[in-house]
Amino acid sequence: MKKDELFERMSAAYQTCLRIVEPKHRDHASDAEPFANFRLIEQCSDGKISAEYGILTRCSDKFKRIMNLLDKPNDVADESIDDTINDLCNYLQILKLYRRSKLDNDE
Repeated sequence: MKKDELFERMSAAYQTCLRIVEPKHRDHASDAEPFANFRLIEQCSDGKISAEYGILTRCSDKFKRIMNLLDKPNDVADESIDDTINDLCNYLQILKLYRRSKLDNDE
């Protein structure tokens, strides 16, 4: 694979990630509070677990799933390794944007 093809495929993968996260967002948060489900972690733990660590926990779930899928066939038909990688990409972007949102609100 050459660089141009790599970047074209990456662009398509990012578009796929966005298509995946949009409907999930509607199920877990709102337009006014896009991080509501992660802030709920802080509330449920009386502030002992930060939203960031909640997001990282979801990332670790995805890492473990990828490791399992590399070692054995998939038992769940609609959760492929590619789907899991896309989910992980989305959680990492959510973490990045949550942190940026906190910095913006602190200014």
